[in-house]
Amino acid sequence: TAPAEFLIVNQDLECDVMLQQDGYVTELKQTVLPVMWDASEVVCRVDPVLTNVLTVKLTSSKMVMKSMKYTLVVQVFNPITYGPETMGSWRIESFNDNDMTNTNALDESEVDGYEVFTNFNAWRYSNLGTNGLDVRNGNTELPNLILHMRMPAELNAGHRI
Repeated sequence: TAPAEFLIVNQDLECDVMLQQDGYVTELKQTVLPVMWDASEVVCRVDPVLTNVLTVKLTSSKMVMKSMKYTLVVQVFNPITYGPETMGSWRIESFNDNDMTNTNALDESEVDGYEVFTNFNAWRYSNLGTNGLDVRNGNTELPNLILHMRMPAELNAGHRI
């Protein structure tokens, strides 16, 4: 559940989601790579009335395990307004069946959001590789990444972009 001012990006109430079990390093210094759920292994639906609420259902045999870190990414539209009042909490709940009742609840967590600021006046980037062409492949080093941003307000120490 996103703060009320946010809207989950959707088409006919279906949304895209990226779910990943994060990688880690074991006590024996072995690297365990991240595990991704394929798009066919998750179903994302937006509530028809509360469009800041979505439900993600896992449709494969992959399981979410305790004590592991996960990354969940969904696209949202920011509120029209901006400023400190946009710093709502994002609520995440998990259930062990499709009924999603308190009886079947597993976990609940609140994640603090960040303040939404006004739009950039300009936003450009360049990520040319050593061959002079744009780098388009994931997990590729970007030694020449250049970000150009022009903001309508002053950027101060402690602000996050």
